[in-house]
Amino acid sequence: MPFVALLLIFLAGVSSGLAVPIGPPPGEPEPPGEGASPALGALAGRVRLAGDALPGPTPVENTTDPADCGQGHTLEDLLVSAESRGIGNVILSLSGVPASEVPPVEPRRLVLDNVGCRFVPHAGVLTVGSSIEAINNDSFLHTAHLYGAAEMNIALPHHGSRGARIARVPGVIVVKCAVAIPTGRRP
Repeated sequence: MPFVALLLIFLAGVSSGLAVPIGPPPGEPEPPGEGASPALGALAGRVRLAGDALPGPTPVENTTDPADCGQGHTLEDLLVSAESRGIGNVILSLSGVPASEVPPVEPRRLVLDNVGCRFVPHAGVLTVGSSIEAINNDSFLHTAHLYGAAEMNIALPHHGSRGARIARVPGVIVVKCAVAIPTGRRP
């Protein structure tokens, strides 16, 4: 399987979503809500992996350009802390909330930094109308190719290059870099 940098973005809209039970383990207090509004409330909690076994990383061989991006990476598809069993990059969505009860949210900007042949951050959440900006902090050609709810490509030809697109519809977006060509070796 060829190596590609991978990122998942959940593009929120008023629609049904994934219901995930969250909350602290029994006996632990609820964490304080950040930015809680008395009129709206706040949702806060932790997501932890149940069971005894911890999943291992999913290795991916880099066949695109191992000299510059390394022989391989892991997908970081499930990040679990061995200490707390907490799961990283969890995205929750509420279902069954009437549109009239959803407060207006201003569009924001999500910056995807392609550095070390990886997108940082690994996962993110946006609302419809928000912008997705990609930055290339490697010294060679990358792309930020968006699949799913947003089908588009952002070319990042050299270090410091940037490009942005507006997210227009709700859904999940997968972002991949399908090319990594060192500047000195371009065709």
